[in-house]
Amino acid sequence: MLLLLKILFLRINFENYIYIITTMDSQNTEYYMLEALVQAKKAWKVDEVPIGAIIVKDNKIIARAHNQLICNTDPSGHAEIIAIREAAKNIGNYRLVGCDMYVTLEPCLMCLGAIFNSRIANLSFGAYDLKTGVCESILMLGENNYLNHHCKIKGGILEEESKYLLGKFFEAKRQKKTAT
Repeated sequence: MLLLLKILFLRINFENYIYIITTMDSQNTEYYMLEALVQAKKAWKVDEVPIGAIIVKDNKIIARAHNQLICNTDPSGHAEIIAIREAAKNIGNYRLVGCDMYVTLEPCLMCLGAIFNSRIANLSFGAYDLKTGVCESILMLGENNYLNHHCKIKGGILEEESKYLLGKFFEAKRQKKTAT
């Protein structure tokens, strides 16, 4: 299935001047979150918690990642961290200025710290994480004025799809555990 990005062009006539304004609409956000969900499904296929992330710059995906803690024996192998590393390598700069991240689950403390330090401009996430989420759930670090960098944070993007995937993964894990 091919999803096309939709960019709206607004033609504004103000005092005999015509302004053409390009805006991103919510369909782009959903498209990018669907791409993150594809990554989450890849994580599930390798028996990792299904969390996926992508990073976008200038309407182009520059990094894709999924959780790889177990397969890489790496406690920092979260989708967000891997995506940040890939994006930095792809643009040749550790500062991801002008980039947006889409991730299927609200980031933890480690990941939000990396997001802030990499200077990502906008963060969109799917499901809220009531155990370790630090954007809006257990802490609201995005609003902490003591931090030197912030990004715009929006949660609940395709939340039901993200929650469903996580729920099914852990349900299958529990069933497998009781069967043995």
